[in-house]
Amino acid sequence: MKSIYVALLSTTMLFASALGQDATPDNSGAKMKAQALMPIAASRVPSLPAAADESLTLLPHWKQGEKHRFEVVKSCQKRNGEKTTLNSVGRTGLEIEVLSTAKDAVVLAWTFGGTKLDDPGQAGNPFIRKMTNLLKGYRIVLELDSQAAIQGVQNWKEVKETAAKVFETMTNELKLEGMDQATIEKTLAPIASMYATKEQIEQFCTREAQLFFIAMGIEFNGNNPVEYDAELPNPLGGEPFPSRARIVLKEADHKLGVAKVSWTQTVAPEDVCRIMEKTLNEMVEESGKSIPDSDALKTLNFEDTAEFNIDIPSGWIRNLTYKRLTRVKGISQEDVITVTRKN
Repeated sequence: MKSIYVALLSTTMLFASALGQDATPDNSGAKMKAQALMPIAASRVPSLPAAADESLTLLPHWKQGEKHRFEVVKSCQKRNGEKTTLNSVGRTGLEIEVLSTAKDAVVLAWTFGGTKLDDPGQAGNPFIRKMTNLLKGYRIVLELDSQAAIQGVQNWKEVKETAAKVFETMTNELKLEGMDQATIEKTLAPIASMYATKEQIEQFCTREAQLFFIAMGIEFNGNNPVEYDAELPNPLGGEPFPSRARIVLKEADHKLGVAKVSWTQTVAPEDVCRIMEKTLNEMVEESGKSIPDSDALKTLNFEDTAEFNIDIPSGWIRNLTYKRLTRVKGISQEDVITVTRKN
């Protein structure tokens, strides 16, 4: 049970996604359920000065009433040394609707469909199937500015109520799986706290959207890379992680109307260790309880990469692939999210 808790906590910090396709067929289902609920925030590119000579700025040219369907595929492969301990793939529908547009603001409805698991053993397990579809119909109303930078979650109170119902379902299911109440509370507490306030909800419920629109509003000067410092919010409420990001316009095919963009983001291992140690110490002081295997969490190291194909005239994503590679004390995990527009 201790190993499940450590995996859950590290996953909560760096892997988990509101899309919720990571499922396991064994007793580590607690981790799967947590990931089905818990997103993390990605940094947003800051406003940049206009570039000279050739330039391209990708902007949202959307119309009220537009609806677009996407397929989101999330895979997760976890390795302990040379041994693969988890390999799962799930597919979730996503609908994005433009609710309103104004000169300097856009409101989108971001609604998740059902999830299908590729692994027959997982797909045939009623418990896993139920938990991976907890967020079917889950709707987030996003407020964006004219450059698709997210300003907030309009329906955050509704999201909080939904999260409470999901946690209740998760608690009941874990009880049926034989987990005692104390362990359930310990397992779910780090995730539940992330839905406690408006700010936390806005931070964690915009994870996929932040990634979706990360290339918007940047004025590219040819294929010269743009580098910038940013911050990844600390999911446990402590000091954020300083990051270094790089984004490049690889190609702009105006004939086909497609821009190809690549992006990377890294956090220095020494910053992760320092911030994790500080955060964990604060948690211990506040709760008066020790955190199992906390030293392992101080060894976290991760890197993000993403590739985008974006429709130049409209600013809508045609497809994207995002990867996060994370290592912690001999354990590595690669999470891949691909998004493909269907209409």
